[in-house]
Formats: sequence, C-alpha cells, structure tokens
Amino acid sequence: MGGLLRWLMLAVVGLVGGTWAAAYVMLPPPFVDPRYTGVVLSAASDPILRAGCYDCHSNETHLQWFDYLPGALQVVTWDVIYGRKALNFSQWDSLLDTRRARKLAEMREEIESGEMPPWYYTPIHPEAKLSPQAKRQLLDDLAKTGAANPADGKDERREKRGKR
Repeated sequence: MGGLLRWLMLAVVGLVGGTWAAAYVMLPPPFVDPRYTGVVLSAASDPILRAGCYDCHSNETHLQWFDYLPGALQVVTWDVIYGRKALNFSQWDSLLDTRRARKLAEMREEIESGEMPPWYYTPIHPEAKLSPQAKRQLLDDLAKTGAANPADGKDERREKRGKR
C-alpha cells in the first residue's frame, strides 16, 4: 500500500510540475518593442484595452494561479499564442499604417459583435467584461480613427479593381 501511495504522489507532483514547466516552454517570453508607447486609441480607451485585452493580445500576460491548473494551462496557452498572433499590442508601434488600420477595423467588428472578449474569459476575469459605457468609449474612439467595417473595405477594393 505504501508503494502505491508513493507512486501516486510522484505522479501528481510530476503532472503539476510538468504543467507549470510547460507554461514557460509554451508561452512566448515577454518582449516589448522598444518603440512601444503604450498608446493605441486614447487616454480614455487604453485602460479599457489593457484590462480586457492585454492578457491575450500583448506580451504583458499575467497568469493567475488557476491558469496553471492542468487543462486550464493548455487552453490559456492556446488563447495567448493565438491572440498574440492575431493582434499584439506590444508590437503596435511597429505595424505599418495599413496593417494598423486593418487591425482597428477588426477590433471594431469584434467589439460590436460581442466576440471579444470571449464569453468563457469574462466569468473568471470580470475586469475584462465591457460595460455598455466602456464598449461605447472603445467604439467611439475606433470611429474617430476611421476604422471602417472590414466588409466595407473589401467592397471598396473590389470597386477600385473594377475601375482599372
């Protein structure tokens, strides 16, 4: 019986230790572009972005204790890697203007549709849930940047191609 308990404890320690070690292997290291000013939209909107978006969409990811639990860590790692690939605020200042405009348009579309932040993220990170006022602030600032609906941009490109 003592041998079985010892092996069981060893397996649990190995699983938990291996999961924590995997976080350091799977999550890209935090790197902030030296050109990064931290300003994306405005002084009013940027704290909203930081609270709701930066854990997955920047190199400033802050994992909570429960993010290290087996199973949860794999989901978090996937979300962070995919989120940074889709949009990384830590590299915002290094984006070309055309790419930045496209990302702003995508942000507008995803905020309007309620796709971001994801439904499964906000129950355990309530600070990321967008209040109606916060959502309005972001959408107003995105409108000021000229962030068009991505579908509008596609139609405009088609029209230009047809006129050539």
